[in-house]
Amino acid sequence: MSIEVHVRLRPHVPNGVWSSAETVLYSTHNPNTRYVYNKVHHIGTSNQSIFQGMEALVHAGFDGKNVTVMAYGQTGSGKTYSMNGCEADPGIVPRTAKLLLDLRAKFPGTQIVIYFTEIYNESVKDLLEPQRGELGLHDAPDGGVYFDKKSVPIETIDDFVRLQNLAERNRK
Repeated sequence: MSIEVHVRLRPHVPNGVWSSAETVLYSTHNPNTRYVYNKVHHIGTSNQSIFQGMEALVHAGFDGKNVTVMAYGQTGSGKTYSMNGCEADPGIVPRTAKLLLDLRAKFPGTQIVIYFTEIYNESVKDLLEPQRGELGLHDAPDGGVYFDKKSVPIETIDDFVRLQNLAERNRK
């Protein structure tokens, strides 16, 4: 197992609380603590550039390897933008869906199944069926855990966009 940690510096938001702050490179609060990252993506880095750097992970996942991409940070730190992006610069998730669908086209019989969940304040919610409430965790036979969620096969990028839009409407 290998884990990579990438950090993306978010641009300052006009009129935000920290709009005039400078990027913190040194903390006097804990001066002896060092953090090491595999990659630091600077403020002007596009979602396309970030995705190009991780495209091999999508291929590995398609080939059957376990791959997880997770965005972590405080509210307003840019997780949604990095993962979903915007029309002019789609994020990691829509670019991944497109690449997986392109790869699937080369391998007839392959199925792409998608689900959307939200983990918020230690509870898991199915964003495709939010009326189910908090999803309970169950013990898996292999020793892991799982939760029952709605999984939907997708055939086209339009299928993906429709489900992603539904999931976005159901987020907290």
